Amino acid sequence: MNLPTLLALTYFLVGLAMLIKGADILINQAMKIATRLKISPLIVGIVLVSFGTSLPELAVSIAISIEQGPSDIIVGNVLGSNIANGLLVLGTAAALGDIVVSKEVLKTHLSMGAIALLLFVLFYFYVTPYTIDSVEGLGVLLAMGIYLCLLYYFSLKKKAPQSTSSANLEHTAVPKQELEVEQSFSWGKVGSLLVISIVLIGGGSEWVSHNVLVIATTVFNSNEAFAGVILLALGTSLPELVTSIVAFRKGENDLLLGNVLGSNIFNLLAIIGVSAVVAPLTAISDYTRELWVNGVIIMIIVLFSFTGKAYTLSRRNGIIFLMLYLVYLQAFLNENIGG
Repeated sequence: MNLPTLLALTYFLVGLAMLIKGADILINQAMKIATRLKISPLIVGIVLVSFGTSLPELAVSIAISIEQGPSDIIVGNVLGSNIANGLLVLGTAAALGDIVVSKEVLKTHLSMGAIALLLFVLFYFYVTPYTIDSVEGLGVLLAMGIYLCLLYYFSLKKKAPQSTSSANLEHTAVPKQELEVEQSFSWGKVGSLLVISIVLIGGGSEWVSHNVLVIATTVFNSNEAFAGVILLALGTSLPELVTSIVAFRKGENDLLLGNVLGSNIFNLLAIIGVSAVVAPLTAISDYTRELWVNGVIIMIIVLFSFTGKAYTLSRRNGIIFLMLYLVYLQAFLNENIGG
């Protein structure tokens, strides 16, 4: 490995670390603000966590759109990240133990996830084939707005706890957070940390976007599809993985599933939408397989959730998810490495 390649790898890894740390700081401060303003725990827990853990993908996609214009990497990053979230992240959490979720969270996120995927397929294949332009990007962002409004509406309807995890979120975590906020909240401190998080995310996305294609072509002798679907997808899915494991250990299963499915919806709608508005997305590679895998993930979650124990993803289901991800990785690497 020559010096320029070693430097590119170093910058890429440091950039990923900056992205993850920046997103972590941002989501912590956003949750403090939301708690201070007494925003619904569902909105705080699911929307903000999903948004925060998807920030690395968003930051990298915007940077690539601005610097490189139309790029194969963005579409590959979004679809690859969703596959990693659905199989690797959710599979890892479920493999640790059964995940029991509420009917409302499951129905809301799975149905919206399916709609988001269908909307992407419609624009990607049929409206302007293999391209998502700025007008379509605005349409996708409108769908994201509708999704957020629906979440807010359902959070207003949710007067009583729906599950053990929701009860913990409503009656235990939030009062404790409110007490801490009243004692230590400072707009100056929160604002300073928000600025730091934005700097970390901006700098990290710059380093990652500059070096990911160099690594794909020189280290792995591969292409933009590999850079997006594997390198960026695995790297930017680390926040979802860490958040899901922590949520599982705290028994916040609704937050866990909401984080994974919410992040996937955010990726398909917000990231694709914003990136397309900045610069039209044109795919060079054929991502039909990745789209099928995204659809299959939704169907498998539905199947596993409604067979066996109701609304439960078992440890056995988690192991199946992980095995499926390894099979997908093997198939993708056989096709894209060395050519």
